[in-house]
Amino acid sequence: GFQFARCPNPTIPFFAGHYNLIMGTSAPSLHCVSATSILASWSAVPDSELYSVVVHDGTNKYVDWPTKTLRATPEDATPGSDTSVKVEGLKPGVAYKAQV
Repeated sequence: GFQFARCPNPTIPFFAGHYNLIMGTSAPSLHCVSATSILASWSAVPDSELYSVVVHDGTNKYVDWPTKTLRATPEDATPGSDTSVKVEGLKPGVAYKAQV
C-alpha cells in the first residue's frame, strides 16, 4: 500500500509510490527535500532509456525533467534518463502519490 507524509518534514519519506506492475520492479524512494520539493529515486529498469514520472495530488500530473515542474498532460512533459528526479514547485502540506 501507499505511505503518506506531508512535507516540510525532510526526515519522513514523502510517499512510497510504485512502478508499473507490468515491469515487476520495486517501489521508488520519495523524500522531502524542502516544503515544496521532493526527490524520487528508483533502480534502473533493464532496457529502459527514458523514464516518465506521474505525480498525483488529486489529479495526475507529469514531471517535466528539464524544468523539474509538473505539467497537466504527458505531451507537455519531457521524460528523463536518470534514475532520480527532483520535483519542485509543490504545495506544502499536500500528500502526493507518484509512479515511475
